[in-house]
Amino acid sequence: MPFGNAYFNTKKCYHPQYERQIGLSCWIRECEDPSSSTSDCFSAPLLCQHGTDECKENLIEGCVLKHYTDSKTQVQFLECYEGQQSNHHGNLEKCAEMYGIDADTVTQCAAGSEGKDVTVANAKATVALGSAKLGTPWILINGKSYQGSSLKRAICEAYTGDSPPGCKHGHIEHGFQNRTESAELC
Repeated sequence: MPFGNAYFNTKKCYHPQYERQIGLSCWIRECEDPSSSTSDCFSAPLLCQHGTDECKENLIEGCVLKHYTDSKTQVQFLECYEGQQSNHHGNLEKCAEMYGIDADTVTQCAAGSEGKDVTVANAKATVALGSAKLGTPWILINGKSYQGSSLKRAICEAYTGDSPPGCKHGHIEHGFQNRTESAELC
């Protein structure tokens, strides 16, 4: 879920600018339990670690993930959109066209109440990880934190069903060797 180290700057946890140790930690403590969370846990101003552009980019990515559920399309789009040397804002149209995504649908999602719902859903999923979330990237495999040295092996071992080509016997070696290897699994 594209949310990173963002948090809602609630009245109880207020800090004038992004502050990971104070603001993010307080938000997690105050809002991780839905039954005891304050009323502005998911409606206060949103602060992203790297500023407002990151918040917009997370929203675009969240809308793509909501509207396009094919994991191969998702991975390819995200790799393009987040690619090295990329200017994310200019990449939406280019990456959307490359992978059969309707950029207008994504833009409409991001601009309206649907986008707010996507952000809140991603925030709730993030805060539910509680204080165990160490930072980003934060990798979960079947709901469990991954902190090993061979991501590809861990994914292949957890995968159920017919093995994707990247998990076939003999292909699992030393984890991901490069960025394109991640798409191989799908």
